[in-house]
Amino acid sequence: MFQKPKTVKLTPYEKAQKAWGKRKVALLLAKGMGVVKKGLKRAKKSKRIKRIKLPTIHSLVLKADQKFAAYIRNRDGNKCILCGSTKNPTCGHLIKRGKKATRWDEVNCNCLCSGCNYKDNFEHDHYVLWFLREYGQPMYEDLLERSKCIVKLNREYLTKIIEQYDIKKP
Repeated sequence: MFQKPKTVKLTPYEKAQKAWGKRKVALLLAKGMGVVKKGLKRAKKSKRIKRIKLPTIHSLVLKADQKFAAYIRNRDGNKCILCGSTKNPTCGHLIKRGKKATRWDEVNCNCLCSGCNYKDNFEHDHYVLWFLREYGQPMYEDLLERSKCIVKLNREYLTKIIEQYDIKKP
């Protein structure tokens, strides 16, 4: 008489491998399929809370610059403080924008035409002399001291600036 061959119990993973091949099982597992006792079944998707995407720091800086520059130009009547031109008004910074502490400071910024703003990069004396005549030496020294402070830009600080200059009228 013939002996009945012994049946080896296969695990669900081995059954799936036998049925679909190793590569297919690996792909299914990578896609989130779970191997359960009764074979391959799709794993239940957990309810995920959608993450609210916050605006980037860079986009907030650009928006703050835009709102602040519009405020400064309107405050000075879209007229260059150095030459009186109304052509291409820009927001000129006495202490350059790289110093974050005085980047959005109303005393530091004035309306300049694009030509005077460009010239300011090479001949800074004209703007400084105007500032000293207008505000005086103590204010200039105070502005220089404030520019040396270290400011870490974060979303709260930038949104506060945006809201402040969005509402503020010259």
